[in-house]
Amino acid sequence: MTSARKWLSTVVRGLVDIRFRRVSTRTLLPIIYVLFLLMSVAIPIAIAVAVVQFAVLLGVLFLVFVAPLLAFAMAATMRLVFEFLISIHRLGSKVTHMSKLADDIHTSLNEVAVPMSHLSEDVRAVQFWRFKKR
Repeated sequence: MTSARKWLSTVVRGLVDIRFRRVSTRTLLPIIYVLFLLMSVAIPIAIAVAVVQFAVLLGVLFLVFVAPLLAFAMAATMRLVFEFLISIHRLGSKVTHMSKLADDIHTSLNEVAVPMSHLSEDVRAVQFWRFKKR
């Protein structure tokens, strides 16, 4: 019960975040997916009811043959779209992580490069050989 409350509070906090500072995709996606599954069943039934009012035989044929295919196609399409969204979300988080790593590497290289440039200037200033006149 506490996990359900925690999940619900996370959903509510995500919904009321009007500045979009909190990413709620992973939290809201299950609810939206269930709603779309219900809609993928309800829409073909509603169409079948409308067709039954036009012609009973066509409505029954639609309900038996077309409605299941339509419901399956709608559910499969929504599943693919949501999996694509999840993949994009994961990719975005990995790109953010790689960007942070690149910034850290850049900072580390700058910390090494500055002393090395001073060292190379000092080495150039020292003359290691002298030509002797004979």
